[in-house]
Amino acid sequence: MRKYARADFERLPRWVSRVYPDELAISYNEWFGKFVHGMWNYLLAKRDVHVPARPEVFGLLAGERFVWFVDHTSPASDQSMTGFTYMDTVSGRMTYYTSSGGEFNSRGAEDAVASNPIVRQGKLVPTQPILYNAFQQNTWIVPLVAPDTGKYQTLALVQAKNGRVVVGSTASASPQKDAFTQYAALLGIANAVPESDSGLKYFQGEVDRIAAAPGGSLYFTLRGSRRIFSLEAAAAQALLARSGDRVRFRAVPARDGSIPKARDFRDAALGQ
Repeated sequence: MRKYARADFERLPRWVSRVYPDELAISYNEWFGKFVHGMWNYLLAKRDVHVPARPEVFGLLAGERFVWFVDHTSPASDQSMTGFTYMDTVSGRMTYYTSSGGEFNSRGAEDAVASNPIVRQGKLVPTQPILYNAFQQNTWIVPLVAPDTGKYQTLALVQAKNGRVVVGSTASASPQKDAFTQYAALLGIANAVPESDSGLKYFQGEVDRIAAAPGGSLYFTLRGSRRIFSLEAAAAQALLARSGDRVRFRAVPARDGSIPKARDFRDAALGQ
């Protein structure tokens, strides 16, 4: 058996994917954040001190190497993210990426998902959030599982800079694709994003005109468009919609002159 000195860890065979265990990685993160300017600063001034937002690290594949990931927050344990670290699982080299603008940390993202009406109504449980760059935005990816079996159900995406949440429809053939489609629409990347070959598209915009029809249905238009949409057997959140509200929904654009029916109607003014 050949022994390798710590300085030679990067020369280990390629099949070795982990040398530093997760327990040591989280300890390194704690030491790095607390003693960034030395022990006395940590005990007295606490300038620039930051700590891991969670008591655990998570393994990610960065290129061809595995890294340990954890986000950092202030010692006050609020929901803002000061930055995050990538620690090479073989060499132990750690890189700290700073965050600006008070972005949500993983705890804040998890809480935002847990309080989402769709998640609460479906009794879904958010799991470990992972930070990704989606559409040039720092985005927390949060898998949702069933509470009794732990089986994966759908995906939630949280925009780190403001905590806005989208949840993939569990009725969709691909809940994760549905989540990213909603997210793109939320960011205003496209006015309508196709979900599948069925012709179902996402729409978003500001309600211009809205009126009730017999039987509980609603008809409405979006500002800047002449297209009329309908909501059959409208839910309470749709009945509370008003002109000027920012909404998003799915519909199949009609080609025969009929009025397209909106579904999965969500109103930002109602926190959806």
